[in-house]
Amino acid sequence: CSRPFAPVLAGARAAFSFKVGTNMSRGLANAIFATEARHPVWPVVFDLLLARAATGATAASHVDVIRSTGPGLLRAAVEAIASAAPYPGLG
Repeated sequence: CSRPFAPVLAGARAAFSFKVGTNMSRGLANAIFATEARHPVWPVVFDLLLARAATGATAASHVDVIRSTGPGLLRAAVEAIASAAPYPGLG
């Protein structure tokens, strides 16, 4: 990054990076993400981390790791709260 994020994030409660591609890693990515303090996405993230911990510990492939701890988990958390209708808290 060569410029401050502040102008881009002004007024946003949450911001997530997006990766363009054709494989499992495309879509919402965990490369850059930010939220306000106590944003409602975090309880969902931690619940999913606990629920998927066993999968990551016994990962058969990198895809299991992505789904249990990486961008796959972050995507699932955001999708879970975004799909709860109505949900004004995503930001």
